[in-house]
Amino acid sequence: MNAQDFGNGSPRTAQPKSSARMVGKLGLGGAVLAAVAVARPGQASTISVANYNFASPTLSAGNYTSSITDWTGLQGNSGVQNFQGGTSQFSSTTLAAYNTANGGYQAAYVIAGGSTSPGAIAQDVTTTDGSSWQPNTTYTLTLLMGQRLDEPASIGSMALVSGTLSGSTISNPVVEAANNNLTSTSGNFTSYSIEFTTGVAAPTGDLIIDLGNLTSTGTANQVEFGDVQLTANPVPEPAALSLLAIGGLGLLLKRRRMA
Repeated sequence: MNAQDFGNGSPRTAQPKSSARMVGKLGLGGAVLAAVAVARPGQASTISVANYNFASPTLSAGNYTSSITDWTGLQGNSGVQNFQGGTSQFSSTTLAAYNTANGGYQAAYVIAGGSTSPGAIAQDVTTTDGSSWQPNTTYTLTLLMGQRLDEPASIGSMALVSGTLSGSTISNPVVEAANNNLTSTSGNFTSYSIEFTTGVAAPTGDLIIDLGNLTSTGTANQVEFGDVQLTANPVPEPAALSLLAIGGLGLLLKRRRMA
């Protein structure tokens, strides 16, 4: 689970060189390592999260609604608000940065605390995108969580769940990964991510994103969510790594006999 200051980028990862060029220059151990290096995870693919930036329904600046297209309210009160010009809720600098990252000023709000504790929204990605859990795959969920200037401090949550979303309930839920302590400084958005890697057998339920407000004390308050992104990255099985290592060893021995 990772959190970082809003607006900070992630460093690029250097890609290893082709092992075919490296084998001739490496010793026995090096050839095996080179073969294993080639067996790095495949390129991550983006899974489409419907209404990921909460741009629907379309609202004029300052307005809000109690419905969220493609998302289901599970508990408490939730909806969409357009924060453009809302400097009493977020600073103008924060709003400008959020607009750039999210592709718009709208965000989902989830209210909890008081009589509405807790609150949550969810999306069944298997239904909206057709994407199901796959074996040997790393799933990464990222989002922006905001804390309004005019609201008391709140605790948000994010989770990847397997189950069935029916009405306002997730049936047979299994929480595969979660962070139940999302916080942000007043008037700002903070970037968070969680990861879950499946095994040889993938979870049997639908792939569901669950976002919540876990604040359970004090008066009703809310958290904001935006720029919800989900990626899937295939991970090689251990057996595949072993075969590539053996293949690299065989290639080295063949080159030595030919020398």
